[in-house]
Amino acid sequence: MSRQVSGRVSGGTHVGMEPAAYGLLSVLQQEGPLRLTAIAAILEVGKPSLSRQVTVLEHLGLVRRETDPVDARAQMITLTDAGISRLEAVQHARTRAFHRLLAGWDINDLTALTDLVGQLNTISLAKDRLANYNLPETAFVHRLH
Repeated sequence: MSRQVSGRVSGGTHVGMEPAAYGLLSVLQQEGPLRLTAIAAILEVGKPSLSRQVTVLEHLGLVRRETDPVDARAQMITLTDAGISRLEAVQHARTRAFHRLLAGWDINDLTALTDLVGQLNTISLAKDRLANYNLPETAFVHRLH
């Protein structure tokens, strides 16, 4: 559902930009400037497809490539002011869309939804951490209430 709302919101925000590009912009917003290889690892996508996406975003003026201050042979990808503004506009529109979607819900249902989504996020983060350490999923023990 979140992807459906995000896709509708982001699709209407900039012609020629794939909704998936907002994931890349979000990573840069959260992490700051990163090398292409780091972004690819975070998003779990291949470097060639990510490189094409960065080129499109660069042409749209939403990101720029800068020389890595640690290694002048490498490049860092960073958000531009226009990229920050575009991403914030999409995030605000997405929030408004969810508010409209949930406007008629009972407070108890909203509380239950919040709790369950929180549990889902906790499980997802824990499994990601296990994967980073090459541990089997069976090492992850959880209880849902």
